[in-house]
Amino acid sequence: MKKLLTTVAVAGITACAFGQGSVILNNFPGTAGNSVIVGATGQDAATTANLLAALYWNDAGVNFAGGGTFVQVGSTLPINIVPGRYIGSTASTFGAGNLGGTTHQFQVRVFQSTLGATWEAALTAAGGLTPAEQALTLFGSSTLFTSLVGGPDGLPTPDPTATDLANIVTRVSLSPVPEPSVIALGVLGALALLFRRRK
Repeated sequence: MKKLLTTVAVAGITACAFGQGSVILNNFPGTAGNSVIVGATGQDAATTANLLAALYWNDAGVNFAGGGTFVQVGSTLPINIVPGRYIGSTASTFGAGNLGGTTHQFQVRVFQSTLGATWEAALTAAGGLTPAEQALTLFGSSTLFTSLVGGPDGLPTPDPTATDLANIVTRVSLSPVPEPSVIALGVLGALALLFRRRK
């Protein structure tokens, strides 16, 4: 009997550890209203703009209405040869307890890779530019959106049952570097993450 209980307990722990919701960041082919555009011109962003798209997830999990912090999940994706489209199969899985079939809150953020490898790094670098240089930089983020996540999957490879966000993500309109107050918030967020990791 003890062996049976031990086996059941181990199986339950394994299910919790590997039962994670998954999504795939993608907007290709997607819908006409979810491309990355340059705000001033309204044209789809070109590959030559050196842009990266990153998916951010509200770490409050299924209780996102109660607050939480947006953190990047998965890897960044470059703008594809098709203007305005980022393409790839970057599967993002979330911590145990955020199972497939639950609803989560997301945002896509786009920034220039020449400023940094992450949104936070790019904002920090942009803060050190001259006003003339800042006027040439591009940042943008989608509206917040929610989606059911697929899964479960505990592997680093893309989950075949992951939710594809191609027709769920919203348009990202790019504009010059955000106002200093937005940059300050980005820096504060990065510092908070560093402080959290040190703990």
